[in-house]
Amino acid sequence: MSEIKDLNTEHNRERAELFENLQDYEKENALYRELMKTLITENELAKLINKCEYDPDNKKWDVPLFVIKEKSVQLPKMPSGLNSKKARNDYK
Repeated sequence: MSEIKDLNTEHNRERAELFENLQDYEKENALYRELMKTLITENELAKLINKCEYDPDNKKWDVPLFVIKEKSVQLPKMPSGLNSKKARNDYK
């Protein structure tokens, strides 16, 4: 019984830590979203998000190059040879 109580205590502690981490991530995400909303409109942000792709192998977002101009996003034409993800990453 003592071992079960210890396991339950450990489980509850880990669960509380995970919940706290989740709250921290949600808070940070809300900050980034508000920062973006000061730069572009919600509609433009949605358009940009739709152009982004997640690379699960590298656990990284591939964000296309964009220009912010008067609260709108413009996706510039890439110079030839910079159309691949690798080339865009090298260009950054």
